Formats: sequence, structure tokens, C-alpha cells
Amino acid sequence: MINQILIAFAIYFSILLAIGVSFYRKTKTAKSFIIGNRSLNYWVTAISAQSSDMGAWLFLAYPVLIYTNGLFEAWTAIGLVLCMFLNWKFIASKIRAQTEHYKASTIPAYLESRFSDTTNTIRTTSALISIFFFILYIASGLVALGRIFESAFDISYHAGIILGLLITVLYTLIGGFLAVSWCNLFQGLFLLLVIFTVPIVGLKNINSLEIIKNAALAKNISLSLFPNFQAVFKALGLTLGFGLGYFGQPHILASFMGINNTQNIKKSTIVGITWQIIVLTCSILIGLVGIVLVNSNSISNPEHLFVSLSSSILPPFFTGLALCGILAATLSTINSQILVSAANLAEDFYYQKFHTRVSDLQEKSKVILFASRVSTVLISLISLVIAYNNSNSIYDLVLYAWSGMGSAFGPTIILALYSKKINHQGALVGMTLGAITAGVWPLFNNNIPALVIGFIANFSASIIISKLTKNYN
Repeated sequence: MINQILIAFAIYFSILLAIGVSFYRKTKTAKSFIIGNRSLNYWVTAISAQSSDMGAWLFLAYPVLIYTNGLFEAWTAIGLVLCMFLNWKFIASKIRAQTEHYKASTIPAYLESRFSDTTNTIRTTSALISIFFFILYIASGLVALGRIFESAFDISYHAGIILGLLITVLYTLIGGFLAVSWCNLFQGLFLLLVIFTVPIVGLKNINSLEIIKNAALAKNISLSLFPNFQAVFKALGLTLGFGLGYFGQPHILASFMGINNTQNIKKSTIVGITWQIIVLTCSILIGLVGIVLVNSNSISNPEHLFVSLSSSILPPFFTGLALCGILAATLSTINSQILVSAANLAEDFYYQKFHTRVSDLQEKSKVILFASRVSTVLISLISLVIAYNNSNSIYDLVLYAWSGMGSAFGPTIILALYSKKINHQGALVGMTLGAITAGVWPLFNNNIPALVIGFIANFSASIIISKLTKNYN
């Protein structure tokens, strides 16, 4: 069985490396490495943006919430679809147009130009915030990789995260943004196939939805979206606790920035939202099917639910393909985050601090390109160190990083695109306060989502400080 699973893994990794190599010749400048010269078609943009968002939690963390807490957790998925639709509708085309207007390849560069900040403070601060939360986000993906290898076969957790990270870094280094985006297209379609197949096979084995209802009742798991009146407010928290973060995720915004034409955003929206609805629905079904088919005492870690379910209902080779689905979700998130955070470190921090005197455009491009590749390795290694002890919950790591970036950048991006009454002082204070609030709020309160509080703090501070200092741009 293990040999067949390994064969499936080997085929999968070979395809990713082949895609990376195929784009090597098109990645000769910093702009092509970071943003792919804004050349993506609407299919690649749609699937890359959506798959870079989902991550390992789609297979390992979210089904467990359904499996343990019931269907009430579906409000998280409802919030994700709603807010991502709004992101496509009101942010995508504008961020694509404005970043091209300002000749900005990264979000920190765009914010600096949009708010006419000559002090370089916004660019440096936003880059450091982004890097900090991205490192934690990447670490969550590495934890997932380690647990896949650990639960599937006799490969240690630590060997698993090193192997998975090595493959990801290789094709990212080789092909940059284009390789990452096209790999995400392949991985997004592949994980769609896997996450659709597993619950369908599981439902076929169960034969009746009534059996799920009875099993949930026996385990005291509610299948109601509104188990009681008080749940209304908690449902709102679940809806906004993840959903609001979409407006401030730099790796998703980077996909918007890379599309070849703003007129293709509408097509991307249809493809992307359709994909998202299907995969989230299937993720919920995995949790429901698991209530019947997976005994909680048979798995050492609840996040092994999908692995255990797949192994019990699929032949060995197809189990390997199912596990590759988790890899697809994990790597499609990790690679985008590594690339964007490396660009922040190289272009928005390192170059701005140490190489601003380079005036020749070709020489500048070479410096940033080399620094981006070095930063790719550096950020990967730091994330590896954080993930190495295997003590963190994937869900908690993802939520913390997601909330931090959503609070720091969401309101700032919205105000930058739609308001002329925000200046660089307001944007800087709001962005910083949002990040700090989201970072420390979980230490004091877990009932109200950190993202909601951080989002409000950023929005309010940006408007108040801008009014006090005026001097609008």
C-alpha cells in the first residue's frame, strides 16, 4: 500500500517541478518573478487566487470542525463565499488598475505611491507586517505537510515538512510568479477532483443521509444552522471572523494584480466563486461523512480525519491521490505566500534600505530578482523552524495569521481604493493598530473574533487620524 501511495506522490511532485522548469526562461526580471508581467488569463487568475486561499485547513482543519461541532460551523463557509465575492466585485479590478498605474508590483509599493509617502515608512511597515504574518501562515502549511506524511506512512513529521518545503521552494525559485500561478491552477483543479470524490464515495458507502442524522444525534452533534436563538450572534462572528480577511490578503491580491486584462475579472469571478462553493461544500460533507465512518478513538489527532476516511474507503493508489489533494491545497497556499513575502522582503525592505542609489533599471531588476530568490529561501527556513516542534493547531495558526493580515491591510486597501479623505498618517496608524490589535486580542478574548476587532480598529483610526492631520492626497 505504501509503495502505491509513494508512486502517486512521486508523479505529483514531478508534475510540479516540470511546470516550474517550463517557466524558467520567462522569469528573467524582477517584475516577471514577482508579478508575471501581468499576463495571467482569467482561468489561471481565478483558480490561483482561490486555491492560494484555501490551504491545508480545507482538508485537515475545517472538516474536523464539522465532525466535532456540527453543521453550525457551515457559517464560516458562508462568510468566505460572501466576502470573496465582494472581494472579486469591488477590489479585484480596481487593485489591478491602480497597481499598474503606480507601476507597483507589491502591496507595500502601491500603498506608498497611493498615499504619496516620501518617508518610506508605510512601505517598510507594511512589508514587515506582511512578512511576520506570512511566516506564521507558511508554518501552518508546513505543519499540515508533516502530519500528512506522518499519518500516511512511516515518514517522520520532520522529514515530511523538509521534503514538502524543498519541492515548493524549488519550483518557486525556478519559475517565480508564473510557475506558482500555473501550479496553483493544476493543484486547484486536482484538489477539486479529490475533495469532490472522497465524500461522494463516503456517501455511497453510507447509503442514506438518515444514517448521518442518527449518528450525529447519538454523538450529541447538532446538524442545525441555528441550534438556538443565542447562536445568531455566534453565526455572525463565524461569518465575519474569516470572511472579512479576504480584503487584506496580499497573496490573493497579487493574483488580482497579475491578470492580463481588467475586463476578464468578471469571468474570473464566475469561475473562482463556483470553484469555492464546490470545495467548501465538499469539505463540509467530509466532516458529516466522518461522523459515521470514522471513530474518534481510532485517530490520534483529530486533524487526521481526512486521511483516515480516505484510507478506509479508497484503494491504496487512489488513497495516495487523495493525499496529494491535501498537498495540492497546502502547496498552493505555501508557494503563493513564500513568493509574496519574499518580494516584500527583497523589494520593499532590503532594496529600499540598502540599494536605492541604483539608478539603472536593468541593474535594479537584477538586484531585486537575486534578493527575491535569496528571500524565498530565508523565509522558508524561518517558517520551518517555527513548524518544527509540531505543537500547533493548523486551524489556530491559520486563523491568527489570516486575522493579522486582514486587520492590517483590509481596511487600508478599501480606503485606498475608494476614499480620497485618507492620508499617509492615517493609513500608517490604522494599518499598524489593526495588526497589533489582531495580534494581541486572542490573549484577552476568544468570544469576539480578532479579525472583527482589528478591522474596526484600523478603519476607525485611519479615518480619525486622517481628519486630525488632514493633508489629503
